[in-house]
Order: sequence, then structure tokens, then C-alpha cells
Amino acid sequence: MKKMIFVLALMLGFLSLSNAQTKVKKEKKTSEVKAQERASYWEKELGLSADEKQKFYDAKLVHINKRKEIMAKYAKDRVAAKPELKESHKVFLESVKAALTPEHFEAWKSKLKASRAAKKASKAVDEENATESGE
Repeated sequence: MKKMIFVLALMLGFLSLSNAQTKVKKEKKTSEVKAQERASYWEKELGLSADEKQKFYDAKLVHINKRKEIMAKYAKDRVAAKPELKESHKVFLESVKAALTPEHFEAWKSKLKASRAAKKASKAVDEENATESGE
């Protein structure tokens, strides 16, 4: 009986240790860091000049902050926030169009569309695999 209690206590200890290790939270990135990462990514992808990169960064930063403001206003209710989010996105697109050359802007749009299509296809495959495996 003592051995059984000891084994159960030992198992419980291991479970609590393994559970404690998995609860590490990632730090949330600031708006500035997110905008900088996107600007650097597009600089490499499109070959943006320093001026274009800075203008893209500024537009992205304004867009991120506006989205945060809208989502805070609607307390995570995306349906109610959708009209304002769409308007914010239109302003962002206009800012990016003004910041980039026409060639860079078209390349940016086409790469975004390709990326979205790839994500959509990947998601469809994941869903198909989940239904086949009975999940």
C-alpha cells in the first residue's frame, strides 16, 4: 500500500512539473516592432528603398494602432467592428500606394494574394485531413 501511494505521489509530481513547463507565455510584440518587422520583410521581398521602407513602416504603424483602437472599442466583437476595420484597411492601402512606386505596389498586392491563396489551400488541406482522420 505504501508503495502504491509513493508511486501515485511520484506520478503526480511529474505531471505537475511537466504542466508547469508548458505554461510559458510569449511576450506580445509592440506595434512598433510589428510594423518594423513587416517593413523589413517587404524591403527584402520587393527591394524597397530606405524612403519607401520608412513610409511603409509609418503606414503600417498607423494601421496597427487604428486596428487596436477599433478592437478595444468593440471589445473583440469583430462583426460590429467590421465596417470600421474595412475603412481602416482602405486608408492603409491608400497610404501604401502613396508610399511605394506603382511597380512595388503591384508586386506587393500580388505577393499578398499569393500568400493568402497558399494559406487558404493549406487550411483546406488541414481541414480535409482532420475530417478523414475522424477528428
